[in-house]
Amino acid sequence: MRHATTADEDDVVAVLCDAFFNDPVCRWIIPDHIRRRELLPSVFRAFARAAATDGRVYVAGDGLGALLAVNTPAHDDVHGSGDAASAQRLADRAEEFADRLLDCARLLAAHHPGNPAHLYVPLVAARSGHQGRGIGSALVASALADTAGAPVYLEATSRESLRLYRRLGFTRRGPELRLPDGPALFPAWWDPSSGCTG
Repeated sequence: MRHATTADEDDVVAVLCDAFFNDPVCRWIIPDHIRRRELLPSVFRAFARAAATDGRVYVAGDGLGALLAVNTPAHDDVHGSGDAASAQRLADRAEEFADRLLDCARLLAAHHPGNPAHLYVPLVAARSGHQGRGIGSALVASALADTAGAPVYLEATSRESLRLYRRLGFTRRGPELRLPDGPALFPAWWDPSSGCTG
């Protein structure tokens, strides 16, 4: 596990596209599998560049896994993180499915913790064929070890991934978040005082 460099961007995007192509949330945002294959690289490249600018990107091995982490300041006056302009720029990458990506972004932002400042992990992935081998766990453990005492927040996109995060010391934070006529996401929080880093 290591911090990615700009030279790793293509590998990071490829891992995310491979791992999330059949993810229930990605399928909800871009239901057409042909358009999903065409559009996901641009969407995930935008995610990766945002994480590289405002946080960090981790990569496992020779592009076998990737994790994006974004530093999120405290919001005393607003419950949530991110801004509408950033969400719109990201959604524009989804072209005709922009409204669906925006709906997802708004749902997540409405439930994102305002306090305290924390590290937000929007995406963790291992290449298909390498899942279930501990790559995701090792990536998350690396991120937890680097937090410098800050808590970590994420949304699991399945009950299976939520179980993985629980083994790493995360606890559920609030109710599941359900997309309109779509899948649920499961907010989870890791507190450094738990002493568990995977």
